[in-house]
Amino acid sequence: MAKIDKDSAISVYCDTMNNRTNQLFRGSPERLYVLHDQKVLYQGGKGPNGYSIPSLEYILKKNLEI
Repeated sequence: MAKIDKDSAISVYCDTMNNRTNQLFRGSPERLYVLHDQKVLYQGGKGPNGYSIPSLEYILKKNLEI
């Protein structure tokens, strides 16, 4: 099942190497989201070509103290 990093300033959720979370929730194609204070700050398109890592980085730097 997915692991949760509770020690980080930013919570990160990711699948394990056996891909169980993807299989359970049919997570393909992957999507990137940034959620903060119950708001969606970033919603990427279908991956890997539908989202922009530079845009994601901009949103994180602009809205979160990282």
